[in-house]
Amino acid sequence: MIQRIQTFYLIAAIICLFVNTLVPMAYFTDHANNTFYLMHNGLQELVKGKIIQVYYSLSITILLSVAIAMAVYIIINFKRRALQMFSCKILWVAIFAIQGSILWIYFMTKPQFVHGKLSFTAFLPLLAMIFSILAFRNIKKDDDLVKSIDRLR
Repeated sequence: MIQRIQTFYLIAAIICLFVNTLVPMAYFTDHANNTFYLMHNGLQELVKGKIIQVYYSLSITILLSVAIAMAVYIIINFKRRALQMFSCKILWVAIFAIQGSILWIYFMTKPQFVHGKLSFTAFLPLLAMIFSILAFRNIKKDDDLVKSIDRLR
């Protein structure tokens, strides 16, 4: 249901994860002052206004796709709260894996360059994790409310 608060939390988590596909997660500079970007699909170099793919890494892309699909699945299954809570836990694992992959790729790539810094989008999965935890708490509240009403009958 769209009017439930956990839906808004999950939509906010989807937006946080989707922004990771659009904005670079890290910036690097080499000795020749060339600029490199760490995107969801690998490392890209900016040469004369053109973006050249230096290497591909589909791990973050696949994990982002799985996490976004899982959040949409949680929203669609609004009538089955137990399945929603279980799916939220799987979403936590996917988001944790995304954050770990971003940091791992960043720290493995950084020694090859003179300067490297993380962008704000590198930490958006943590914000998505917070939103998914808030959604889980509200799904649990709904489930507890339905169970308490069933006890009154």
